[in-house]
Amino acid sequence: MKKLLLILLSITLFSCSKASSTHRLRVVTFAMDNEYRYVSPNNVAMYLNHTTCICFPDSIYGYNTNPTFELDNIEEGTELHIVTFTNAGEQPQYKTIVVYLDGKVIYNSYNKLTIDAIVTIH
Repeated sequence: MKKLLLILLSITLFSCSKASSTHRLRVVTFAMDNEYRYVSPNNVAMYLNHTTCICFPDSIYGYNTNPTFELDNIEEGTELHIVTFTNAGEQPQYKTIVVYLDGKVIYNSYNKLTIDAIVTIH
C-alpha cells in the first residue's frame, strides 16, 4: 500500500511541475506626437507566424493593432512580427511597444518612428 501511495504522490508531483508548452502573450502599444502628447497609435500591424493578423479595421488608416491585447495558448516557436510606419503627409508618431510573455518583458521598443521586429516565443 505504501508503494502505491508513493507512486501516486510522485506522479502527482511530476504532473504539477511539468513545463507549460503554451504561453500568455500581452502587448502594450502607445504613441506620442511631436509635442510629446500621448495619442492613439496608428499604422501598426502585428502578425503571428506571417499569417494571422492581430489587427482591427480602421476607416482612415486601414488596419491597426489594438493598443493593448492579450493572447492565450501561444505555442513555443511562434513568431510575432511587429511593423509600424508613417504614411506620407501624416504627422509622425513615436511609438513604444512592450511585449510580455507570461508576465515577463521579452521585447521593448521605446519611442521609435518605425519598428520592424520579429519576436520569437521561447
